[in-house]
This record gives sequence, C-alpha cells and structure tokens, in this order.
Amino acid sequence: KESSAASDVYKRQIYDNSSSFDQDNKNKGINKNRWVKSIVEVVNKNSFTKNVDLKKGVYAISLFVDSNDNKIIDKNLLGIPTEQYGFSNNASGFLGSPSYKDASFNLDSDLNIKISLK
Repeated sequence: KESSAASDVYKRQIYDNSSSFDQDNKNKGINKNRWVKSIVEVVNKNSFTKNVDLKKGVYAISLFVDSNDNKIIDKNLLGIPTEQYGFSNNASGFLGSPSYKDASFNLDSDLNIKISLK
C-alpha cells in the first residue's frame, strides 16, 4: 500500500516485553518509558533501510506512518486505522493489534526485518 504524500513521518518503537508492547498497541496510553528504542524520521520513498543497534534479546517492532505528524495513529469511527501501520513478523491481530508473542523475534545475530504496511 503506497502512501499518498511525497514524504511521511515514519515512527517505530522497539519493545522488549509483552506488557509494554500490549499497553502501547492496545490504546492503553502510549508511554515512551516503555520503549527500548524509538525512531522517528521523514522518508520520501516507498521502501527504506534503517540500521539499529540492539543487544541480543527478544524484541517486537511497531511501526506507523504519521501522515499528518500528530504523533498518534489516526482511526475512523469504527477504530480502524486510517494511516499505514505494521508490526515485526508482519503480525496481525483479530479486531486489534497483534500480541507481543506474534510480533516478537529473537535477535542473536545481525538480522534483516521486512515490515509490510497495511
């Protein structure tokens, strides 16, 4: 799915535990203290590469395109996101965000992760 803007703000949060991931992604109030790392950048192409240094461990990534730069993922009246989003493992949930278990991956060496936006 392509974004309509020439450039967009991509926001990625990296988590190392299910409690933080679930609280932020189930609309329980986003709290930057729960992130291992947050990356915000303006990207003006349909695919990009970002190198991130992390210690060995288990992580999950949440990503969304903040087209209007209001720092939240916009949703329609039914609660369906109107901005592009994605999760590591291309995980998806039923009527909501995926679980940490479905989105998490084990990092024990260099790893390339591709996230498809919905």
